[in-house]
Amino acid sequence: LEGNATKNKRIIPIFMHVQSAAQFEQLIWACYPDVVKIDCEGCERFLSDVRSDIISMVPEYLVEVHRSNRVFNEIKEKFTSNNYEVSSYNYGYGTPVIVAKRSG
Repeated sequence: LEGNATKNKRIIPIFMHVQSAAQFEQLIWACYPDVVKIDCEGCERFLSDVRSDIISMVPEYLVEVHRSNRVFNEIKEKFTSNNYEVSSYNYGYGTPVIVAKRSG
């Protein structure tokens, strides 16, 4: 990510060990990003507890889900219930990726 960020100054990598939904909320509120890419080896489980008004501030998410099917389904439902078009991919290395784009 850092290498790609040097090519496009609009990309701002944030390296942080997220331990709560409140930390996700603070990051989104502070940065107001166009796209959020989450690859945090387990902290994605907190995403389903982020307030809906905060989740909806971001037009697009890409989330690698390293936990269980339950966590995958909870995150997917969070986006669906907040009017995101949701798809998922598995690139063959065992970790599914949820892609969520805000509708309309």
